Amino acid sequence: MKKILKISLVLLTFIGFVSCDSTDDDTSYLNDRTPVAYFVPGNSGTLLVEEGVTRNAQINVGVSESRSYDRTFTVSIDPSSNAVEGVDFLLPNTTFQIPANSIVGSFNVTSGDYDASSLAGKTVKINLVEVQDTDVIGPRITYTLVVIRYCPIPETYMVGEYAISDVAATVGPGNGTENFASSTVTISTSATDPTARIFSASVLPAFNSEIETVTLYLSCGSFSMSDVLPGLSCQPGGANPAYIFSTDPDNISTYDLDDDQSFVISYIEDPDSSCGGPFESSFSLTKL
Repeated sequence: MKKILKISLVLLTFIGFVSCDSTDDDTSYLNDRTPVAYFVPGNSGTLLVEEGVTRNAQINVGVSESRSYDRTFTVSIDPSSNAVEGVDFLLPNTTFQIPANSIVGSFNVTSGDYDASSLAGKTVKINLVEVQDTDVIGPRITYTLVVIRYCPIPETYMVGEYAISDVAATVGPGNGTENFASSTVTISTSATDPTARIFSASVLPAFNSEIETVTLYLSCGSFSMSDVLPGLSCQPGGANPAYIFSTDPDNISTYDLDDDQSFVISYIEDPDSSCGGPFESSFSLTKL
């Protein structure tokens, strides 16, 4: 007997907010003029390891008040890091300077041995230990750097208009629709990640009017995909778990830099079993 899958649309409202808790808001420390220091503008980043090329990740430390003289700051490698100093990355010094009359100092972490790198990536956690003449260190005191193998990709590769359609899908066709609506999508590069290719697509169009953003990551001949969250669930009242798409770690899609005319991207449909999954699924992209 054919299984009928019923999907209930969940309206998800995302509200951005700024916390009033002083532990979350660095600027609150300025109320009593206590100088603070923390990693800026954020506390995470990526170091790409390319064969035959030395790459640096610049990490910035900010302070709330400038001084008329140079100030030193000290960092340390957290023992929970699984990237190995001297092999996966290089950090010859642990003491650096914030220049006089400045509120930002920086240091570089350098890429290590390409053969030791991996596509899955390794993590180095860097702690901000001490800043001269700064009594309080703010909440962003640990910087997480992912060290990952990188193979160069031409900027023009897999860019432009592509036809998208399902190859294998379960929930969409089982309910008289598609997982990825057959259409034309425009694939573009990312300003911050040379491995990323980004497009927008309609997902389960019979149930969902949202347009979802999909990011494909190209890593040394293999694809991975960002999670796609169409805001749907088969659970009563739209309860968790949600129905999503995610990378299929056991069925990795591949690419060839000599050909960007067509691709089949494998993914896991409904990995958390909201609608009876997980299901092995895929979609195609064909250059127009």
